[in-house]
Formats: sequence, structure tokens, C-alpha cells
Amino acid sequence: MDDAYLKSRMDDLDHVIGRIPAFLQPERPPVMKGLAGEILVCDNIAPSELAQLQAQGVVGIVTAAGSALSHSAILARSLHLPLIVNVPQLLSRIADGDVLIIDGADGSITVNPQADNLRDYRARLKEHAREQRELGRLRSKPSRTRDQVDIALLANAESLEDVTQAHALGAQGLGLYRTEFLFLQRNELPDEEEQFQTYRDAALGMSGRPVTIRTLDLGADKADRTGLTLSNEENPALGLRGVRLSLARPKVADTQLRAILRASAYGKLRVLVPMVSTREELLAVRRRMLKLTEQLRGEGHMVSDHVPLGAMIEVPAAALALESFIDLVDFLSIGTNDLVQYLLAADRNNEALGELYSPLHPASAARWPAMPG
Repeated sequence: MDDAYLKSRMDDLDHVIGRIPAFLQPERPPVMKGLAGEILVCDNIAPSELAQLQAQGVVGIVTAAGSALSHSAILARSLHLPLIVNVPQLLSRIADGDVLIIDGADGSITVNPQADNLRDYRARLKEHAREQRELGRLRSKPSRTRDQVDIALLANAESLEDVTQAHALGAQGLGLYRTEFLFLQRNELPDEEEQFQTYRDAALGMSGRPVTIRTLDLGADKADRTGLTLSNEENPALGLRGVRLSLARPKVADTQLRAILRASAYGKLRVLVPMVSTREELLAVRRRMLKLTEQLRGEGHMVSDHVPLGAMIEVPAAALALESFIDLVDFLSIGTNDLVQYLLAADRNNEALGELYSPLHPASAARWPAMPG
């Protein structure tokens, strides 16, 4: 394929094309059986397939393509499902029925290991389980540094299952609840009621602890069938995504904000706006929140008296010009993945640039002192 853009979107195209037969068939295709205890080896994996495969008993996945920073990788980590990606000539090196050891910690794969190697890894699994039990005893203890500074340990989540796990593990709140998975892998947009129930359940699931809900951060780099994104963008990382998409699709943004504001009556919800570049973007969101709050109360809905508004600092312009909009926000969140990507002109999904892409690069580290508390 000669087109550079289509080459960069091959994973998304493969996922969509692979799901077309399921939508053309009048009945749901049969679920693969006999996967319990198996390691799946394949070309690539879509985020929507991970939870289903884990529910069927798959204990690990190895793919020929993909990136450690992809949404599939992020979701696999949250599911505690070992996933090793970007393995060259994978399908020609591993045969059906081979015994595998995959080590998600260092990315290593052992094909048909010797008996002593198997014993070693089984011992490591037991030791890992013991360490997890030991860590479990620390859940109720305060998160405090040696110089007596308290630090809130917050969890990331992208599903209600994540929320349940975060609460069980003693997280002091959710620092980021991603909402994209409500919009992905479906033919229609989620309505206000569906979103409200999800955000409400997240708030209730954290039992009064703060929950930060990030507004929709979809762009052409995240395949969806809802028609929200500009699928022909030549450079989706610099395109219509985050708050830019929300402002370009006000009805979609209002539906989400109404759902969040309604859910705020059930817990300590905060709104986090992604991909902020200018003061005007935050002004527009704050004005919409005020107008929608008044509208909802007029309809008889309960809304919290104060729903904090925050900005994600992931565009270099925002990091350099904080003083121009700091008065409009209640908190900030540093989005290191995109901020480093934009500062270093290094695609975070490009494995060939792995050594260059680093939050500890001098250009990246130089931005952290500028961030107010």
C-alpha cells in the first residue's frame, strides 16, 4: 500500500473489517470455545475483544503488530492480562500447540521451555502472588512520605469494572475516568441516560471519593463507527480531537456534560478537559457547564453546587501559557504521553522511536517545574 495515511491506519482498518461479518449476519457468530488457560497468538487485537477473551479464560496474548502505548495495551494492563506486542515474524515462529511462557514484565517469550524453566516461572508466579498479598495489607495505611507529606493515590479507570477494582484496592479516588470506551465499537452515540448511569455508578462505586471524568478524547486515531471523527485527517494527532472535537460537535458535548452534571449529585465528580490549547476553549466549556446546570435544575434534576473544572496539560502551548488560563480552572492534570510526543516530535505508537520518546528527556523535564500545584 503506497498511501502513507492508510498505512498508519491499517490496524484500525483491520479491526473494522474483521467485525463487518458479525454485523451482516442475522445471528451473533459463535464464540470461540476451549480457550481456558490458553495464550492467544495473532496479528493484532482490538480493545473491544480483550475483555471477551479474558472472560473465556485466555491467560495471555501475543501480537505481531501493535504498540505498548496503544489502547489495547492500556486496557490489557487494567485487566491484568499479559499482552506482548510488536513481535516480528511472530506467526512463523510459533505453531499451534506450542507451550509458551510470556513475561509481561520484560516482554520476553519462551517457546517450548525446558522443565527447569517452567519450574522457575511457576515459582515466580507464586512469589508474585505472595507479594500481592503483602501489598494488600498496606491498603488501609496512609500514603505518606518520610518527611510526613500526604499524597493521594488515585486510580485510572475506563470501565465500571476498573472502578470496582480501584475501590477494592484502596484508591483514594479516580484521577482519570476515560469516557472513550462508551463511544467505541458501536454504530450509534451513547445517549444522555446511558452516560448518566455510567458516571453515576462510577461516583457511587468510589463511595464519596473524588472521581475525575475526562470529556471525550476521540480523534481519527481511534477507530469508531459513530461518524464523530474526521476519518480522512492526514495527521490525527494534530487534528480534531479532545476539546476541539467537543466544540465542533456541541450537541454531543452537551449530552455528555449534562450526564456528568446530573451524576454529580451522587458523588464528588470533577470534569477534566483534554487537549486544551487556549483560554477560549476553557471559557467555552465553563460557559456551557453553567448554562447546562441552570437548564438541568429547571428540569428538576439535582446538580452539585460545585463541579470542579480542570485542564489536561498535554499540548506544549498550554504548558507554556498556563498563566493565560489558570484562573479558569480548579485543577490541572499533566498528560505526559501526548505532551512528550508533541515536545519531541516522536510518535508514541512508533516502536522505532522508543528510545527518543522519554518523559525524562531534558525538554520534557524542563516543563514540570512550570506546573502549579
